[in-house]
Amino acid sequence: MVAGIEDYSAAIVVPQMVKAPELQGGHPVQKNGRLLRYAGGFCVVYPYETARRKYAVRCWHTPVDTVQQYLKNIADRIKGFDLPYFVDYKYCENAILTAKGPQPVILMDWVEAMPMKKYIADNLSRPAVLESLAKSFLVMTGELHEQGISHGDLQHGNILVRPDGSLVLVDYDSLYVLGLDGIPDDIKGLQGYQHPARIHQRYRSAYSDFFSELVIYTSIQTLARHPGLWEKYSLADTETMLFAEKDIQSGGTSEIFRLIESDSDVRHLGRAIKDALRQPTLDRIVPLQEIVKGQTESLVENLSKQWQAHTHQPNPFQSNIDIFNQLAEIASRW
Repeated sequence: MVAGIEDYSAAIVVPQMVKAPELQGGHPVQKNGRLLRYAGGFCVVYPYETARRKYAVRCWHTPVDTVQQYLKNIADRIKGFDLPYFVDYKYCENAILTAKGPQPVILMDWVEAMPMKKYIADNLSRPAVLESLAKSFLVMTGELHEQGISHGDLQHGNILVRPDGSLVLVDYDSLYVLGLDGIPDDIKGLQGYQHPARIHQRYRSAYSDFFSELVIYTSIQTLARHPGLWEKYSLADTETMLFAEKDIQSGGTSEIFRLIESDSDVRHLGRAIKDALRQPTLDRIVPLQEIVKGQTESLVENLSKQWQAHTHQPNPFQSNIDIFNQLAEIASRW
């Protein structure tokens, strides 16, 4: 029987109930006398300190048997990725004794980092920082695609930003790795990040993140240019980024799409999301890298035409310098 959150909270503070060898001699972290815990849809996470290291102890409070078995088998594969976006973890059977019986847990290295949404909130007045965040996100998703990996639940709480601006992913319950096919797609992710077709996807796939990546990247780029949208939509109080569930369900007709399409810098991203929403399955969605690359190539082509036109006009030098500057700006973004 799966234990509930209160069962775990009662057990983890009693040393005799904690059986995982890695946690021996340690203790869960408390603040002002209260046990720290972070509850999600399927798991609750406890920060846990030992003499040697600090862990995130992930405990399932909802039965997801296929996920537990999958994570048990994939630990070595994650280590073999040689990517900086994953942390070491270990699946531990019978790690905590609870009133509902012994329970397995996942032990992950604790990451000193900030959830992406808080990082964005702290840097709304620094567009260059948000631009850099968007670029890091673009690079990360590209490297995951190259390895045939999808996280499966990309959202603000599962993407952390380290003090140096680098990204790290947590919560691997929905992870897909190339070659490990036929695993049921039991966890569908947060609404507001997911394509309507996700609910019908039977098995995990390399395409699971394509829509979420578009939503996140578009949100960061738009907020970098229009920080006032944070207060306008009370984003601090939501479980989404810039797009709420109703915006996704609108198929691209809601106000936020109109606002995005009024800005020439991010218009192509809003249109890409609308195009994605017209697709019946996730594998028909254009990957984020292709959208950004296509827009860059289009801008370069337009500027090249301007260059050719100016070279046939008198005194073209200042115009040519302007075009060179624009080309340099595009190159730096890409």
